[in-house]
Amino acid sequence: MTSAAVGVQESPQTDMHLNFIREYYLDDIGLCDKLLNLFQTARRLGFTGPGRTGNFQVNKKIKDSEDLAVESLPPNHPELPGPDASGFNAVMRQFVDFIPRYYTDVDAAWRQDVEFKNLPHFQYYKPGGGYHAWHTDAAGGSVNRHLVFLLYLNDVPGGGTEFKGHDYVCEAKKGKVLMFPANFCYPHRSQISETHEKYILTGWATPAQPRQPAPGVRPMPGMAPGRR
Repeated sequence: MTSAAVGVQESPQTDMHLNFIREYYLDDIGLCDKLLNLFQTARRLGFTGPGRTGNFQVNKKIKDSEDLAVESLPPNHPELPGPDASGFNAVMRQFVDFIPRYYTDVDAAWRQDVEFKNLPHFQYYKPGGGYHAWHTDAAGGSVNRHLVFLLYLNDVPGGGTEFKGHDYVCEAKKGKVLMFPANFCYPHRSQISETHEKYILTGWATPAQPRQPAPGVRPMPGMAPGRR
């Protein structure tokens, strides 16, 4: 596949139900190969682990994956490529650049300032693996997630991402970045490929500042100030 321009969508999304689901491409799709090398090296060194559900439990009937939390990697490991050499910093800059474009594309009335409080995670699905259950990304201990960034690191025929209630499936294409709100209106799950491996990098932008109570509204007893 040749590189596509940043922000170019594969197909028009005119249905109102799809208004907040958007597809973009990295400037340099070759960054996916560098990220795959980082994951595979970390895997060889024993830094990956079984994927966990939103309740931080291992349940392969719900999520059958092998994951890598980038923040768990030891700094300056002699065998691991650094943030620049691995392409990680370049991809993070692209994620940040996509945010204002996304807000413009969806004509968002809620242009929340966001930040990345946690680094994106790698997820590897063997043939037949996947996130089998419908789920949302802002749930449980991660309810503060605002926007989801899902980067497909390889082509996976029949192994994209399916959205419940939106009649929409995003095809898994190398270098494609899928963006959508993390909230309960966008439940999704993996399409399961029985023949292909799947590698993705998933990140979440969270609000940069906690929401403040409206003037004159007192927090409920036991509620931390500035949270609603």
